[in-house]
Amino acid sequence: MIDFAELKDYGSGDGLEALSRFLGRRIPAEVHYTGVGPDGGKDLIFEERLSVLCEKSFRWLVSCKDRSVSGKNVSEKDLPTDLFAKLAQHNCDGFMLVTTKQITGGLKNLLDGLKQNKGLHYKIWDRFELENMLWKAKNTDLIIQFFPKFYHTRFGDRFVVSEDPESDQHTTVDMNETASKTLQQTEEELNALVADILDSALTSEWERKYLQESQALWQNYRMADCCLTFPPEHDGTIGTVMRLSSLTRETDHRLERLRQWWSWKLSW
Repeated sequence: MIDFAELKDYGSGDGLEALSRFLGRRIPAEVHYTGVGPDGGKDLIFEERLSVLCEKSFRWLVSCKDRSVSGKNVSEKDLPTDLFAKLAQHNCDGFMLVTTKQITGGLKNLLDGLKQNKGLHYKIWDRFELENMLWKAKNTDLIIQFFPKFYHTRFGDRFVVSEDPESDQHTTVDMNETASKTLQQTEEELNALVADILDSALTSEWERKYLQESQALWQNYRMADCCLTFPPEHDGTIGTVMRLSSLTRETDHRLERLRQWWSWKLSW
């Protein structure tokens, strides 16, 4: 079970608001910010396009209530005094409540009554709904971002992957191992191509000298980059993987440029 109390450590303390914004964009919806409510809650607007071919959209007024520290469920008194007036103020069609706990039975009855008698459209993202959403493969990166301690305790240096972004069935891979293997394979291809070019009779002396000097500079850069030390915590692991991935892209780019030049050379 995800520890939502970690949200208090995120950024300026507006962790639930930030998490809701990320999840809203992945609905997908356009996300707008209305400001802090009188009770200290954070209000957002999710604007969902009803159809790709239709300009009409549905706007949700989103109220964020982080109760992970207090442990209190959200009750009737936590709603705006006049909910429909607030919806009209922000030109919204429905109300969404996001909370790290649950709602009380009284609040559920109130919302159901407003839905039946006044046509209120409402949605609740409580801790269980949030957890279900976060465990979908397309959102597990948000667990790393917002709940790093929990993620590291659960998975260590392994990364959750799935072929289906909507699936909650995952496998895990070692992030460092995977990134290192990819980099190693790319470097082996590059070094093999360099060796072939240096051994070829078609390579002139100045080309051979230039390639050797260029390769030496590249190796120095590569060693300097990978010799940087990272702390053993989860953020260090992720930082290392990101650096290895960046280095792999640079190596692959160098390999592709060299392939193109050698192909031109051979056809010339």
